[in-house]
Amino acid sequence: MATPVLTRAGMRRLAEVACGTVGAIPFQKMRLYVNDVYPGIDMKLTDLVECTLAGYVQQFPNGAAAVITDDINQCLVTYPPVTFTFNAYAGPQVVIHGWYLCDSIASNLTGMRYFEPGIAIPLAGSTMVITLELPVRGG
Repeated sequence: MATPVLTRAGMRRLAEVACGTVGAIPFQKMRLYVNDVYPGIDMKLTDLVECTLAGYVQQFPNGAAAVITDDINQCLVTYPPVTFTFNAYAGPQVVIHGWYLCDSIASNLTGMRYFEPGIAIPLAGSTMVITLELPVRGG
């Protein structure tokens, strides 16, 4: 899988929170996308097509339960796993190409990860468990 990418809006929001320039820390909404789009720093929410399968709902990673580990040039923020559920459907088969995050205040696209290869959801339905890990690297 490719490394998660923070968008410009995500980097700005991270900087605002780290510097205390915003009134409230936003929570992140985690969603899955179905169009085959590779992450880029200038991407926007409108570049992605959210999954619409029955049973699927966006998730909210629990920042209060996240664990931060430090290394020399990196901190890794690991959130508890989130589970997406998909009901049975008639087809055609849907492929999930990745996840993305948007903040709850301004709905900015703040980060995303591409699945290579994409993950095909069985017609019988299934669940997908994702552990969100966000590396924050120093220069």
